[in-house]
Amino acid sequence: MSNFLKFYEEHGISPVSQDIEDLGLHFHRRIGLYRTLGITPLLFKNRDVLEVAPGSGYNSIVTATFGAHSYDLVEPNPVGFGEMIKLFDKYKFEKLGIEFFNCRLEDFSEKRDYDIVLCEGLIPGLDNQDEFIIRLAKTVRSGGILVVTCADVVSLFFETLRRYLSRILISRAIKNECANGNSVMSILTKAFQPHLASLSGMSRPAEDWVYDVLLNPAASSIADKEFSIEKCLNIVGHNFWFYGSSPNFLSNMCWYKKIEREPKEYNRVMINSFKEQRHNLLHYNEVGNSDLLANEKLFRLCLYFTRCVDAINIENPGDFSPVRIKEDTASVRELLCVVQDIKLLRSTAAISEFLNLFLNNSLPSAKEIAHANNFSTAFGRGQQYLSLVKT
Repeated sequence: MSNFLKFYEEHGISPVSQDIEDLGLHFHRRIGLYRTLGITPLLFKNRDVLEVAPGSGYNSIVTATFGAHSYDLVEPNPVGFGEMIKLFDKYKFEKLGIEFFNCRLEDFSEKRDYDIVLCEGLIPGLDNQDEFIIRLAKTVRSGGILVVTCADVVSLFFETLRRYLSRILISRAIKNECANGNSVMSILTKAFQPHLASLSGMSRPAEDWVYDVLLNPAASSIADKEFSIEKCLNIVGHNFWFYGSSPNFLSNMCWYKKIEREPKEYNRVMINSFKEQRHNLLHYNEVGNSDLLANEKLFRLCLYFTRCVDAINIENPGDFSPVRIKEDTASVRELLCVVQDIKLLRSTAAISEFLNLFLNNSLPSAKEIAHANNFSTAFGRGQQYLSLVKT
């Protein structure tokens, strides 16, 4: 079972809702994503489509308008499944050929394959990533397209800094004897809602983001369970060709007449491109030049700090003494030197401001975190979408 799913079911939530009041904008974003991945709405027409873990169905209502021959949606979370049914009913989209299944992929009874298979935001939270994606890949027809999302400790580094700050705020709430669910949510929302407001494309409610990123234990396992583009291609790269990505920063400069005959060889070029560009995952609003050695160091330091944060108990994070904070953030200070050397100016300013929150051995308040200008606008490239074509 997905660790995210376990948390959702225990709390009876589906924190993946979106603001779709401007439905045209919502469609524009989703169609734009598909286009970046090399998939136009026309490719869905009269095709068999499977979507695994569509959540509450906000993105699925867009896909449902593309005229697929069949569209199977497999959502294991009962709350999300119910919300998805209501959403489809609300917008009265044509349901011809659409089937809803409230189960996990492992329990999905349909024994057939599909032209397009979508799985978004699920695999990085799984304990059995290799086994799951191999099972998912078997549902794709020869020549069909698989779309998955990847994430790693570099792309989620600024979220990791926020998780560390959230542990400090929770620790203070415990000391002040106001650590019940509502008060913790209020404190964390006060601290981080201004950060989210800086993202022009942010369509999730702040409370959903807090649940998913700060309070969900599954978010505290990314260091040991990261599902990077490199890992994904290493698992399925012998049967799938790299097709597209969002963000679209990978490149293959090989002449088309000398293209590799096997996907594994072709994908190796893309993996090397990923390693060379990995620093550009750090900040969504910044790109720079780097090299493999600098990126390897950047990755190691992000990994080290992420493991430090992952080890902190969310419900009882303990006391944050000046000595502890200095030890915890040692890798962040070293990482700051790396981003300075490769001239990632926005990242440098944001990380510096994060460290300055602890000047004079102080612990930052929710208000101080909310108004840390450079840090508040720093987000990584979070999930990366990857499209693959089956041999």
